[in-house]
Amino acid sequence: MALRSDTPTRISASRLIGKRWLVETIDGVSVPVDTESTLSFDSGIAVSGKGGCNAFTASVEILDGVFRAGPLTVQGGPCSPSLLALQARYFAALEAARRFEAGDLYLLLFDAEGRQRLGLSVILPPSQSGRSSLGRGA
Repeated sequence: MALRSDTPTRISASRLIGKRWLVETIDGVSVPVDTESTLSFDSGIAVSGKGGCNAFTASVEILDGVFRAGPLTVQGGPCSPSLLALQARYFAALEAARRFEAGDLYLLLFDAEGRQRLGLSVILPPSQSGRSSLGRGA
């Protein structure tokens, strides 16, 4: 998988905090390049991001590979029907996630049945990458 460009090992939850992640896939389907769906680990108990259209926050549990987010609080605004549909898929996948696997450059979220629901790549600061994200080169 393209997101696994670094060593595929589990990292501690503390290494997720302070990083921003770009959603690359939802249920195995690529997110359109012109869509900004993100996830940020603000602390060990809270996440925030953008669903493609609206901002959100949620409580989160991340410990030893366990991941649980929700309930999500969404700051609503006008969206196109296609962005609303994408956002709904993202939020459903995020709330269904129960396990994470991550490296320095990728984050994968899996549901209780072990299906990968989300694939994300770290958003590097321009000074480190010369671009805003790994997977899309935006």
